[in-house]
Amino acid sequence: MLNNTIYNKLASISDIFFKLHIQKSLNYFNRLQYEDQKKIRQIQADNLNDICRHCMEHIPYYQQKVKTQNPSVTDIPFVDKSILLNTGLSAFMDSSRKIYFTDYTSGSSGIQGKFHSDRAAYSIAVAIQMLWWQWAGYEYGNPLLQLGMTTKRGLKKKLKDIFFHVNYQQAFHIEKDRVVDTLIHLRRKKAHFFMGYASALYEYARIAKEAGIDDIKLKSVVSWGDKMFPHYRRIIEKQFHTEVFDTYGANENTMIAAECEYHNYHIMTPHIYLELLDNQGNEVKPGQIGHVVVTRLDNYLMPLIRYQIGDLAVKADPEKKCPCGRGFPLLEKIIGRDTDIVYTKGGKSLIVHFFTGIFEYVEQIRQFQVIQHSLEDIEIRFIPSENFSDHILESIQQDMYKKANERFPVRFTITDSILPTPSGKPQIVISHLNIKKPECESVS
Repeated sequence: MLNNTIYNKLASISDIFFKLHIQKSLNYFNRLQYEDQKKIRQIQADNLNDICRHCMEHIPYYQQKVKTQNPSVTDIPFVDKSILLNTGLSAFMDSSRKIYFTDYTSGSSGIQGKFHSDRAAYSIAVAIQMLWWQWAGYEYGNPLLQLGMTTKRGLKKKLKDIFFHVNYQQAFHIEKDRVVDTLIHLRRKKAHFFMGYASALYEYARIAKEAGIDDIKLKSVVSWGDKMFPHYRRIIEKQFHTEVFDTYGANENTMIAAECEYHNYHIMTPHIYLELLDNQGNEVKPGQIGHVVVTRLDNYLMPLIRYQIGDLAVKADPEKKCPCGRGFPLLEKIIGRDTDIVYTKGGKSLIVHFFTGIFEYVEQIRQFQVIQHSLEDIEIRFIPSENFSDHILESIQQDMYKKANERFPVRFTITDSILPTPSGKPQIVISHLNIKKPECESVS
């Protein structure tokens, strides 16, 4: 294997070729993370003022909604995915900037969305992700088993996987025999890292336990995408003799917080401005639960100010410091619901992203919810858009069968509304199966 210095140089060359600045941004955050909190807060305040001013000068939605010429962030109204959908993305975009990356997502709310980044914003997001991986001990070129959502890797990504020693496996559906084969192969490997969606990592650990595969020792596990519940963490760490490093972000390419080596969540200022608010829109006190509202400070193409992602979190004492020495402020706790898993009669486990990965590209359906009544009865409730036609349902059904490599009973039901959970976010998957979860008796 090439040493890390060579991999870093090649990563820099890649930046030049693709006109990105991932390595430059990574170096910046590596330096910044150990600055004192006062300096970091000042950088955040400056960036917040700049993005608010930019919105008033270049973003039609904010020009229409905000009458103050030099607004503070609290003068700007909240937005969420439904407002973006109903208003139109062009109202939130700087028409003078070029789109580099587009993220199609329905996320955990089930509402289809599309979000744009320019080269600078994309570079920063990737750099922060790499910084978080470094907190877990990973460096370029370390052997990595990654569970992802990209169904077609393409030549560039396949070459990257080979060169950087990445074993990329699908997280759309998880089949026991394939998981066992992957884990048996992993037995012979050393210093391996494992990364992916929390529920998918958990399913790998659960299957490993069922199959009696107890001799895999991983360097570390990095999770993202959905909630890392305590019972997920316990079985993953026990089964793979490792530590889990959880990360927390929004699907809109916003990197919110991640665990350091002391497993405290550090908020990624000056990349974001985070508010934790009560039902009246007031900042909660330390130790209290609040609605997560984020403002990304570096996506000047499509800035989202006071964006409500529908999550709940617990505010930490602003004076609390972590033994790791990083100056980034802390998030006390991320609150989330258990992400239910749909089980097929053939023994497959379909995580929530199996469904979002399909529906995110279906503009004829505004919102959906999956209800598993039994192994023989899976219902998909949906709210159609204005251009809906019945033939799309057959296409969705065939897409699910193809991705799962199994035909399972599914029926579609049109509805006018999908009720949200207490956090304000609709629950995508509701399961009425009595499936026992390993070691989850003490989950709070």
